[in-house]
Amino acid sequence: MKKFLIIFTLSLVITSFFLQRDTISAPSNGSNGRTHKLSIVDNFFHVTSAGNNFYISGPDGELLKLDESRKFITRKIDTLQDLLSISFIDDKNGWVVGTSGVAFKTNDGGKSWVPLNLEFGKGKGKIKGKVSFTCVEADSKNRVVIAGEAGVVGYSVDGGLNFKEISIPEDINIACVKITNDGLLVGGEFGVLYSYRGGKWHKVEMTSGIFTGEDWMNPEVISGILSIDDKQFAIIGFTGNTYTYNLKDNKIKKTATLSAPLYSISKSKENYVACGEYGKLFYSSDLVNWKDSKKDVSSNVYLRSVNFSKHSNTGVAIGGYGTVFITQDGGLNWQILK
Repeated sequence: MKKFLIIFTLSLVITSFFLQRDTISAPSNGSNGRTHKLSIVDNFFHVTSAGNNFYISGPDGELLKLDESRKFITRKIDTLQDLLSISFIDDKNGWVVGTSGVAFKTNDGGKSWVPLNLEFGKGKGKIKGKVSFTCVEADSKNRVVIAGEAGVVGYSVDGGLNFKEISIPEDINIACVKITNDGLLVGGEFGVLYSYRGGKWHKVEMTSGIFTGEDWMNPEVISGILSIDDKQFAIIGFTGNTYTYNLKDNKIKKTATLSAPLYSISKSKENYVACGEYGKLFYSSDLVNWKDSKKDVSSNVYLRSVNFSKHSNTGVAIGGYGTVFITQDGGLNWQILK
């Protein structure tokens, strides 16, 4: 019975994570509290920076470029699948992945996209057909990692020309990946965290009272991993908890509990910024003391992803109903983009 409740509860959380539809309200001063739909796109899934631009992925192959002048440029990809994650290493080279195992690469800033015919992720465990890829990350050292359902992980060290399947030993859904100095970190369902070093996976054992994945009333899902330095990482979860993980001593430390499920974390020039359910945005200088960010529009939409330009205070947060917020002050104040 307990196992059934865990699976049922988690399925509700993940369904909300990917499929939620919401509304956003204009501020009461002069707007009469109107609610309005900001975009024909039901949901945006992920945002990443590329030089001074931002790229936003959405459903049915929808991809938008937000340029320096704050104008949206459509970059539709030839697929009807949802694009769940996107990563650029500069203003030209990027990767995007999504449902049913779709994956594409660009080398011209998103003007054209070439499909990747990946040999991994063609079905594992109880999944029929191709698994969905939920996350992708690339870095300037030609490393690219793609991960998703059923613990599937593909890793490339030649800029995505060739991928090797290095799936984790558990059949769980992966929600986030992070390239480390000497390997990878992946996180997902039931508070599972794995480190890939020396060609092998090492499960990070969670101590009691931090997160074990065994709380069937409120199961943890690791939804975001952010590098602090070469050895330390910030981690967030659906429970609203924030943590730090030290790769050197393999220890997790809980740092705070926020007032909403968390979906994404990024770093501005001065602050850590996290976003999540109920239109919530938070900022902190130390991962311990968090404050609510201010927005010029009162929103109840979930915010799925947040990202900042490298070493900059300019950031973008995106989510349900095609919602896009932008900040110029490191995450303290946010304005809606229409």
